[in-house]
Amino acid sequence: MQQHSAPGGKEEGVESIGEMQLAFLSAMCLFLSAVEYAVPKPLPFMRLGLANLPVIIAVKKWRFKSVVLLIALKVAGQALLSGTLFSYIFIFSVSGSFASGIVMLVFHRIFYRRKIISSIALSLSGAMANCAVQIILSSFFFFGKSTRFIAPLLCASSSVTGFLMGLFCNAFEEMSEWMKAFFSSSAVCLNPDKPEKKKISKYSILKTAFLAASMIFIITVKDVYAVWAMVLVFLALNLVKKHGNMNLLPSVVVVVSVTVFSLLTPYGKVLFELWGWKITGGALEAGLQKSGTLVGMVLVSKYFMDADIRIPGKIGDMVSSVMEIFRGMSFTRKEIKESGIMGAVDGKLLSIWKEISGANNESLSRRN
Repeated sequence: MQQHSAPGGKEEGVESIGEMQLAFLSAMCLFLSAVEYAVPKPLPFMRLGLANLPVIIAVKKWRFKSVVLLIALKVAGQALLSGTLFSYIFIFSVSGSFASGIVMLVFHRIFYRRKIISSIALSLSGAMANCAVQIILSSFFFFGKSTRFIAPLLCASSSVTGFLMGLFCNAFEEMSEWMKAFFSSSAVCLNPDKPEKKKISKYSILKTAFLAASMIFIITVKDVYAVWAMVLVFLALNLVKKHGNMNLLPSVVVVVSVTVFSLLTPYGKVLFELWGWKITGGALEAGLQKSGTLVGMVLVSKYFMDADIRIPGKIGDMVSSVMEIFRGMSFTRKEIKESGIMGAVDGKLLSIWKEISGANNESLSRRN
């Protein structure tokens, strides 16, 4: 199997990796996002951030460039799966993920290597960096000056999840058989048997043009009625596409929260009072316009996007491999109950990695 040495020699604690290792860890991010939904939580909206585990592991094992590529593949894969590549959600994901990853890389180089901090502090540094970016973006996209009311809650939540993620990472690294196999493997090439590339069809070009036009319209139009007309059109299109199977709760939460926070800064004609709270026309219209734009971006993106979209070039090959590996990762609540979340995750990852690395060995042998 071909070895790939990092340029300039190998740093202490940094593994030489192949493209398949990178794709596998990216798919693991998506896999752990799905696992988190199957794990019982004290609160339904609580997120532990299991998808950050591969990033924390990579920060300790890989070089800067490899970690950045991992984060890029992670956010691209999540956006393709959720259909939010062309929405504000993608902006939040990219900004928060890269801020978190880069801060953890810096803390690792300055503090962790010198054994000044533990994995818990490393995880906390990433969580707080992500939180800071989320607060800044929330101020711009959602709540404006009213962000100060929600910022303490976001900071507290990030502190708790960052601490718990650090504990989980420590425990997982100590017991994981998959990590031993994964990081002791030689660098594995990506797709030794590449399929013939497909040409981009005229339909794809028209679809992209329509997507761009729709997105430009939803972002630039300031008339609240026009915005919500577009929202309703794409809501109907999405419902038809998904045969009515669509979770509308996130969109409802966005509309309600953005509008309510907009009303906290009253301006314009007073429409009515609610327990002494003046509901003004200007603030209400601004909240509905902003929330309509945000929800519309998501609906437009979801309608045009699907997980099988083809991205050209080397990045496209990587993303395709990530999605292919992810599709092979399945999980059930029964497996979690029988082996515990760590044992179940580790066993699943180990079996899939052995299968992938074995298949690559056979393919390379045939070529040679």
